[in-house]
Amino acid sequence: MPTRKWSPRRHGASSTISTQTFLRGSARFLKSILLRSALSRRTREIGVRVALGASSREVLGMILGQGMRTILIGVAIGLVGALALTRSVQSLLFGVTPTDPLTFAAVILLLMGAALLACYIPARRATKVDPMVALRYE
Repeated sequence: MPTRKWSPRRHGASSTISTQTFLRGSARFLKSILLRSALSRRTREIGVRVALGASSREVLGMILGQGMRTILIGVAIGLVGALALTRSVQSLLFGVTPTDPLTFAAVILLLMGAALLACYIPARRATKVDPMVALRYE
C-alpha cells in the first residue's frame, strides 16, 4: 500500500487555520479578562460618576468608546500586518486573491462585532453599579 507524502499544500492550510483560530480565541479570552479587570479597577470611578449624576447611557458610552478606540487601533495594526504578510500566505489561498477587499472587510467587521460584544457585556454590568457600594469598594 503506497503511503502519501505530507505536503504543505494538503495540510498547511488546515494547520494554519486551526492555529489562527486558537490564537484569536486566546486573544479574545485575554481581552475579556483584561477588560473585566480594568472595569473592576474603575468601579470606584464609575460609582463616583453615577453618584454625581451620570446616566447609565453616558457610562455605557464612555466605556464602549474607550473599548472601540482600542479595537480600532488593533484593527489598524492587524490590517498593516495582514497586508505585509500576503505574499507568505499566497500559496495557501485558493479562489481568492491575497488582498481581496471583500474578505478583508468581512473579517474586519466580524472581528469588530465580536470585540464590541466583548466590550458591551462588562460595560452593561458596570452601568448597574450601585454608587454607595462602589464608593465603599476597595
